[in-house]
Amino acid sequence: MTTGMDLLLERVKARVRQQDVAREMGRHRFTVARYESQAVVDEETARDYRAAVATLREPAEAAS
Repeated sequence: MTTGMDLLLERVKARVRQQDVAREMGRHRFTVARYESQAVVDEETARDYRAAVATLREPAEAAS
């Protein structure tokens, strides 16, 4: 089970902006904000979100 807070913390740790995740996912920034506020995020959405963050992660962060 993935929570919106889990996703938000992963994004912040990776130093990725919410609007960049939204662009990478092909969604609106408000949609990404909604995901990050949900108690439970469905697994497909969480997988897409994490893939977007991984793509955008700063090079130094990706190495750790």
